[in-house]
Amino acid sequence: MLAAGRSVTDAAKEVGVARQTLSKWQSQPMFRWELESVTEDLVRQSRRDLRALAAEATATVRELLRSSRSDAARLQAARLVLDSVGVLATAKEAAHTCLGPEVDLDRAVALISQGVGGRDHYADREG
Repeated sequence: MLAAGRSVTDAAKEVGVARQTLSKWQSQPMFRWELESVTEDLVRQSRRDLRALAAEATATVRELLRSSRSDAARLQAARLVLDSVGVLATAKEAAHTCLGPEVDLDRAVALISQGVGGRDHYADREG
């Protein structure tokens, strides 16, 4: 329970001991070692769960990039990919170096993603 982020008070109630008893246990090296071990196991399991979802998330982003009729959705998907692989941060650093730190790149990209006058230009081309 503590390893999962529960408070000492809540964990003590759940196992049926006084909060002070649990606090005393926390000062013992063997308890701390076991708590760290369980916490590490939970973190490893969470990472495995997230990796298992990565393929599905990647497929969703790929589908948005390839078939979305919305320029904004495609741009957001593209930014997610570029940011995930570190390209976006590198590009922002380069732009700030060239254009100066006063340039608000996030605002510029947001305005571009809205299109001129807030229209979706892909939809305009379709019909």
